[in-house]
Amino acid sequence: TNVRQARGESFIELYLTDPKWFDEKVLPTFAGLGITMPHGPLSEPMRDAVLDSLRPREGSVADQARELFEGLESETFATREAATQKLTDEFSAFEELIRAELAREGISTERRARLEQVVAESGTAAPSPAQDARNLGLLDNITYLKHLADHPELSDDDRKTIRQRISALEER
Repeated sequence: TNVRQARGESFIELYLTDPKWFDEKVLPTFAGLGITMPHGPLSEPMRDAVLDSLRPREGSVADQARELFEGLESETFATREAATQKLTDEFSAFEELIRAELAREGISTERRARLEQVVAESGTAAPSPAQDARNLGLLDNITYLKHLADHPELSDDDRKTIRQRISALEER
């Protein structure tokens, strides 16, 4: 058998020692043992979730979510459907707010049913890549962000956004 040893100060540091090996060997081995691991930090879903969190938005995510939550209770079916679809399509951006809304008492039956539908359609009883990224502290990990900025599939705008985040973290 092939045995390999690697060390890191954190899960991310360990992962960054050899991302390909970690994705191809370590994560599947854990899965075979029934150990659920988060998405690999440089995997496409995780990369997309981190970039989505870092990209500038018009208006705050909370404002957008509040507007969409209100749309779930609209008088018109088309508006309710559109709000449900947007929350489903952009679940990773709204996940925390959706789960917080579901935890609130006193929300309407229609709102609750549609939010539960959104969560069910996301296919994630387990945390999403966006939640994994937050749990792993990727948005504040300069080493990770530098690796991400070097990824060959990123656009120049995404590289610029990542570099701005790195600069902001270094100024702290």
